[in-house]
Amino acid sequence: MNSRAPQFIDFPVGSVLHAEEDSADHLSELRHRLLSESSEIDYALSALTQDGNALLSAESWQTLQDFRRDSNESGAVLIRNVPIPDFLIPTPANGYGPEWPISAEFDLPLLLIARTLGDLVSYEDEKAGRIVQDIAPIAGRRTEQENSGSVWLEFHTENGFHPFPPDFVCLFALRSDHDRKAVTAAASITRALPFLSKEDMATLRQPLFRTHASASFTRGLDSRLVSPAHSVIAGAAEVPDLAVDFHATVAITDGAAAALASLRTALESVVVGSVLEAGDVLIIDNRRAVHARSGFLPRFDGNDRWLRRCSVVADIRRSRAVRENSSHLITNLPELLKSNGGSA
Repeated sequence: MNSRAPQFIDFPVGSVLHAEEDSADHLSELRHRLLSESSEIDYALSALTQDGNALLSAESWQTLQDFRRDSNESGAVLIRNVPIPDFLIPTPANGYGPEWPISAEFDLPLLLIARTLGDLVSYEDEKAGRIVQDIAPIAGRRTEQENSGSVWLEFHTENGFHPFPPDFVCLFALRSDHDRKAVTAAASITRALPFLSKEDMATLRQPLFRTHASASFTRGLDSRLVSPAHSVIAGAAEVPDLAVDFHATVAITDGAAAALASLRTALESVVVGSVLEAGDVLIIDNRRAVHARSGFLPRFDGNDRWLRRCSVVADIRRSRAVRENSSHLITNLPELLKSNGGSA
């Protein structure tokens, strides 16, 4: 496991958007309208499909729509200057901040962006099934390979062990870390392809890998959950999909292990990244890019790094059998893995 981030460059200009200067006023009006009609988050999500001009210009909104459909070379879009409240509550020490409607003032722009990309989902096994989750350091978990830790967080696609991973991950920075050391990085398989041999690609397309479930899904269980055998690369040759976690994915054969190492080297040669400042929203195409975070030093003083996160899928119907009614909540990972050939 790396102890520090690999070399990276800033997100390319074409991948960086900016919120409109008057977006705070428009968002305030939208928030008051939504909450006057209903305090339920499901209502807000259903009503947010036509309100993009409250945050972004028409040109920027079209860029986001193009990213939803076709991704981009970096596999990520960074939106800067998104309004946040003038006065924030302390960073949640236990990793659980407020929920809607209390959180509406800072969650509304995140939800607005997320709804442009698709439908939000959450996972019953992770963070109490919350649809908007908190990413903050927790005392006693510094060395964990989780978003509650603060050491180098290895490159991974989100929930690559899960039968229904998100297509997009949205991260909204409410606070940066004290020392501005926590770089959030992304690496796209599209840009890494020229660094991979045909032999490695052929191996990576075979079901020769298994991925252990994140500890955030397995706290309280006697054993870790493991996915069924899967490929790391799938889909079109020119624009393939990616599913890997360089901390939790294990190769079944020596040849697969060598190909996995080559993939890691290739991805680490095309890294883009930035310290997320307050008001930044980073959107990662979870099908095309891995992401990671460099280490930082939390102080546990109420002003540590704090992000809000949500998961988005392009086609929510795929998970209909494991969601009750029209719920956004995907249920019971142990049973899902067993039914798909994984283990618990």
